[in-house]
Amino acid sequence: MEHVDLIAAIDVTPGEVDAVRDLLAQYAEEVRSEAGNLRFEVYAADGEPSRILVVERYEDPAAFEVHLADPRNAAFNAALEDVLDGAGSRLTMLRRLV
Repeated sequence: MEHVDLIAAIDVTPGEVDAVRDLLAQYAEEVRSEAGNLRFEVYAADGEPSRILVVERYEDPAAFEVHLADPRNAAFNAALEDVLDGAGSRLTMLRRLV
């Protein structure tokens, strides 16, 4: 089985950390309920209080595509851009080496 693993980095304006955390708390519950989602964890970057990292894992590429197509994903990203003055998250797709 080929999992899809990724990290989303969100650089947050210092005054908006609580707002972004609140958005992510609600969104995390939605994503975790999706068929094929295996992991959705939200972290603060150590030593960088304005950087939030989200670690995600999906069962396979098809599950990830369903996640991307979910209207809740578009709504979350639009709300995030509103809070961050047009900015959003940067995705890093991961490929297992060993």
